[in-house]
Amino acid sequence: MGTTSSFNQPQEPDPGAILLQKKVDDQAKTLTKHSRTMTVVQGLLQVLAIKAGVDPAQVQEVIDKCNSEAGTSDEEADAAGNSNELNTLDEEDDEASISGEEDDTTSTG
Repeated sequence: MGTTSSFNQPQEPDPGAILLQKKVDDQAKTLTKHSRTMTVVQGLLQVLAIKAGVDPAQVQEVIDKCNSEAGTSDEEADAAGNSNELNTLDEEDDEASISGEEDDTTSTG
């Protein structure tokens, strides 16, 4: 009786799987960026509401309601590392989007 090797040769990764993983990673980055942006918007909303004389507890209730309707929670934001990052947007992305908006308005106006 001959013995056969039980070791498998390493297989090359499936190109389709690699492409799909890249798409998933890109979407995760996009969602994280949007979550950070929404956190900033929520913080600004609270500041503006307080300056306008609105009770901060009421503002938080509105934010919590919006989060529940969107299917997110503070725990999910914390898990994503976004709860205390009010001013951590990527400045290069901000400048790019601002310059893009300015280009659109100057070319049409």
